[in-house]
Amino acid sequence: MPKQDNLYFRQRMKSTGIKKGVRYIVFFVILLALILCAGFIFVPHNYDPDSCDKDLTKNWLGEEDDSIDMIVLGDSECYTSLDPNRFEDQTGLSTFLCSSSGQRLVDAYLVLKEVLETQSPEYVMLESDMLYLEASGEGEIKKAAVAEAENLLPFFRYHGRWKYLTPDVLLGKTGTTDPLRGFRVYTDVLPYEGGEYMFETGEAREINPVNRYYLRKIRELCDENGIKLIMMSAPSPNNWTWDKHNGAALWAAENEVPFYDMNLASDEVGIDWQTDCLDGGDHINYYGACKTTNYMAERFNEEIL
Repeated sequence: MPKQDNLYFRQRMKSTGIKKGVRYIVFFVILLALILCAGFIFVPHNYDPDSCDKDLTKNWLGEEDDSIDMIVLGDSECYTSLDPNRFEDQTGLSTFLCSSSGQRLVDAYLVLKEVLETQSPEYVMLESDMLYLEASGEGEIKKAAVAEAENLLPFFRYHGRWKYLTPDVLLGKTGTTDPLRGFRVYTDVLPYEGGEYMFETGEAREINPVNRYYLRKIRELCDENGIKLIMMSAPSPNNWTWDKHNGAALWAAENEVPFYDMNLASDEVGIDWQTDCLDGGDHINYYGACKTTNYMAERFNEEIL
């Protein structure tokens, strides 16, 4: 092939490659813009129990701006053990549980960031079961990365809401409030028969690095907003041990965070595992929650407020 033809061929191939590259870039920019727009449409902007996934912490959206005094974060141990209405009756603090099944510390951090866009609580309380959920290592990092990515691109988290997006939902006409403020009432009774479960030890269960990172992020977020951070542990024979208590207490002491472990105060709380247990040792039921709420309200009145 003559040199001039070879040069022309190379220049044409280069031009074609640049055009293809530009098309790909334009395509992905348009796709990203569509995903961002869809995310804004799909993400709940008010509390509608019919269109909000029950496992998502969106029921606080029904509250008026700057109306919540305390936010409580945690997994199912949280929303079965603290009754916000009962707590407010005894402390005067408007309280809301932003908890969900299997909530992790990365989830708690992202929920708190979102809540602080419209609320200015004086207190944030963490339920400590989140500190030790599942395994550490690559799996923990991957789950945290996915949660962060879904926070940036909410369409991937809320795409399943397409079937609820009626005109009334899109126009915000279906919003309501959650009268239980995140609390879930379970009156079933399945006793815990395992006997004593808190055996004293000097060992401290290590909090994995990912959870320590998000604990620090939550603490920093509270400090930036003038919020007092508190930690509590709900009674749970199936989930809590003394070495977990020691690990949580060590972090709390290092960060000057009050920590109330009701697993070590069962007599004072008054838990009866024959009547106050929901499912054989995992969660307490409504009758137990009345007692733990009373206990935490007393601690607040005497030591926090």
